[in-house]
This record gives sequence, structure tokens and C-alpha cells, in this order.
Amino acid sequence: PSISLKYQAYVMNGISTYTDKPTIGGSGIRKARQKSTAIVSSPNISLKAEYFGLKNLQLGVALYAGKTQSTLYDNMDRKSLSALAKADSSVVNLTMIGIDAKYRLKALQLKGQFYYSWISNTNQYNQFAAAKGKLNDLGSETLGWYAEVGYNVFSHLDMNQKELTPFVRIEQYNTHQNVGSLISMNPKYNNTAYTVGLGFKLNRNAVVKADVLFLKSKVDQEYAKTFNAGIGIIF
Repeated sequence: PSISLKYQAYVMNGISTYTDKPTIGGSGIRKARQKSTAIVSSPNISLKAEYFGLKNLQLGVALYAGKTQSTLYDNMDRKSLSALAKADSSVVNLTMIGIDAKYRLKALQLKGQFYYSWISNTNQYNQFAAAKGKLNDLGSETLGWYAEVGYNVFSHLDMNQKELTPFVRIEQYNTHQNVGSLISMNPKYNNTAYTVGLGFKLNRNAVVKADVLFLKSKVDQEYAKTFNAGIGIIF
């Protein structure tokens, strides 16, 4: 009998924390994403399991672990302790665990995610970044979550797979959930956001979305407002 489980496992290169300069700081790891040119200095693993055993409910848990990438390891003299120490200080060890859930009951749609990250070697990396004149406030733990509710107003109509779904999302993320011994927590990295939007699903593979994001950190007096719009296509 089926146990309604799906597994995924990957081995890959990780994010890059040094190419010609340090790439990350207190705002998190987003700027370290690799794009057209890939750097491979250490393998990373990604694991995910999803459960579909309950009607209308999808649950997932994911794990990511590995060392970030740095070009300082390229053509490095492995016998040079100073060169090895410099290269080691340009990378961090990253471990992330995440939980996600989706639930749908007729027109009602509920979504949520929770992620926690541990980053080690941050003291050494912050000292390395400071010597390069770059951001030197990378935190050692990060936390983020969101919860979203939507309602398909076309659910009682024969619209041939079309859906019109207003939604509201609340999220909170803190890239200074914890820090090393050399820096202090900065409340500007502790953010709360609210999103109000509308999604129009044209068919199973295409959707148009528009929303307004209200974002405020612990040091802000007012919410910053951003309008977003886009088209999503699955093929």
C-alpha cells in the first residue's frame, strides 16, 4: 500500500561567500546566491520529505547543510598554513531546517513555512570581511516564518480551472536571531511584514499576481510600502 511519502536528495555546490570580495553580512545570505558562473570548493547536501497522507493537506520538512564556496581555494598552496587559514576564514558552515504546510478546503487556502538556520565560523568570517572593508556583522543564527490565508472567490462558479484568490500573509524574519561574540544584535535585521494581494490563476500552469507589501524593522517608525506584480508559468 502507498504510504503517501515523497523523498528528494541532492548534492550540489553551495552559496558563494567569497569571489573577489566577501558577499554576505547581517542582512543574510541572499547576496551569496550563485548565478551564471558557478564556484565549487565544497559539496553541500539538501534533503526533503513530503507527506500527502491526509486529505487536502501537504506537509514537508527539509534540511540543508554544507560549507559555503570560496575562490581562495582555487590553485591554493595546500602546504601554506597561512593561505589555508585565509581561505577557511572566507567561508562559513551553514545548516538550515525548514517545515512547510499547505491545506485546502474547498475555497479556503492556507499556507505556512518556518525556517531556522545555524551559521558557524562567523567570528572568523566577520574579521576577514572587515579586513576587506566589507560588511562584518554576519549573525550566527537566523529565523523566519510566514502564514498565509486565501479564498478563491470563483470556487462556486464554473470557470474552467480559473481562480481569483485574494490573500493576506504575515511574516517575520530575523537575520540576527543570534550573533557571535564579536558583534552585537542589530534590531534593524528583525523585520515584520504584511502582504495583501490578489492572484488570478488562468489555468493549471499560469498565474498572474499583484500585491502590496508593508515592511517594518524594529528600528523603523513606519511601514515601508512596496507594490509587486508578476506572472508565473509552469512548463
